[in-house]
Amino acid sequence: MASSVLETARAAHEELELLERLAVRELQRQPANACDCLRQSHRISNIVDCLVTASQKLVETYEDKDGARKEEMSTLITAVNQDDIFHRFEDKLREIHASHTKYHSSFVSETDNHDVLLKDDIKFSDEEASGRYMDLHKLYNEFISSKFGSFME
Repeated sequence: MASSVLETARAAHEELELLERLAVRELQRQPANACDCLRQSHRISNIVDCLVTASQKLVETYEDKDGARKEEMSTLITAVNQDDIFHRFEDKLREIHASHTKYHSSFVSETDNHDVLLKDDIKFSDEEASGRYMDLHKLYNEFISSKFGSFME
């Protein structure tokens, strides 16, 4: 995909913006009932989890532990004269453009696989009434059959 550390950081920023737009679009929808509201909350939670992981990757890129970002920046900035700086910049721009034309489908797009974040695979028991109530029967049975403390009459 991107051979450049700077291009990788740019792609990560673009991914963050797309996730933010997806979250905004999801929050602008008004849920019709309590079940839809709960499903919307789960979808937003999935989006926020992806935002956090993408942000952590971006922070690691900016921390530059291996020094690749600093080295790339220094190759772009340091030059003998001003014309050399522009030639390096133009060469890097051509390289990025060639990478984009060659791997067009691998870059982030609006129609990327964000459907995974918006899946509705929440299953409720009959007692939960589609998310309105919390079914504690299983936990209650575990509590009753637990062996701690002394039995009181």
